[in-house]
Amino acid sequence: MEDLQFDWKTLSLERYEELTDLGFAKFEDIATNDPDLSSLRVCGGKLLLTQAVNDQVVQYASVVDYYRRVVVTCGGEAQTGSFARLFCTDGDIHGTIAGPGPGLTTASAMTALMAWVEQGEAPEEIIAERVDVTTVQVVAARPTYPYPAVTRYKGSGDPAVASSYVASLKSCR
Repeated sequence: MEDLQFDWKTLSLERYEELTDLGFAKFEDIATNDPDLSSLRVCGGKLLLTQAVNDQVVQYASVVDYYRRVVVTCGGEAQTGSFARLFCTDGDIHGTIAGPGPGLTTASAMTALMAWVEQGEAPEEIIAERVDVTTVQVVAARPTYPYPAVTRYKGSGDPAVASSYVASLKSCR
């Protein structure tokens, strides 16, 4: 599992499953896979999860699976949405907004979380941005919505402008 000479091309499905189990065992003490967030809800905490579809480190499907299990464990979408929300972007990559399309900046996500915690304003939309890393200018913006909603282009308007998009529950995700 920590072999720097490991050749992933030789990995069989059986060995992948073994390594997955070893990984879960190694990190189980931090309980990142436990969907029971009822203690967070009871104490009034808020959780804002963000995930890039293009993330090359954390699998999008595993985050969505985890959030779906949180929803089931915590009483459904309305109950869960009162204290935890997942926002997904299709433009950024792991830990950066330098991906191929708009992504959530730490500042935009933190601002949304602070408004939720401090003013009770649950985020219904967070604007994702694509920043030109050479000029540090925003070159595209797109709204993101709480899962399971996805962002859809209206069919008209500048694709680089956030107002050209709407929330949709139609998804292949």
